[in-house]
Amino acid sequence: MQHGDKPEGACSLALLDVVDMAHINARHGHGTGDQLLRDLAEMLKRHARASRLVGRYGGDELAILLYDHDESETTALLENLRCTFVEADQFAPDGRVFRADWYAGVARFNPAWKQPQAWLALAEAALKTAKRSATGCVVAAGRANLGRVDIPRF
Repeated sequence: MQHGDKPEGACSLALLDVVDMAHINARHGHGTGDQLLRDLAEMLKRHARASRLVGRYGGDELAILLYDHDESETTALLENLRCTFVEADQFAPDGRVFRADWYAGVARFNPAWKQPQAWLALAEAALKTAKRSATGCVVAAGRANLGRVDIPRF
């Protein structure tokens, strides 16, 4: 999508954050944490069609843009993938096996928005709500009580 383009039809943005990444890095090393993020991104890409984009959003966060899914479809897809990820063994360089989980916040695109950063702000607010959970989960902005969401102005 080019600057100024607006998606046609259903479109969702999800932000993902690995649960307790600081602990994973401290216990198994930053290289293991980086590999975990690469593996998660590859899993998302493997289960994604060409209409989805996956990339690193921040330090230990990933973003996935789904052009062909509304918010509820994206939430269901990510929850299924999260359950698969949670069950998969992860391996530290010393051979130790560990498990990992992740949070996700999902927001649908609204073509009526005058400010595209509203989309990102909603996904971030949904992710923040998900991170209040004791375990990983996927939260849809449209179904969550997000309270006031501040839209950054650029």
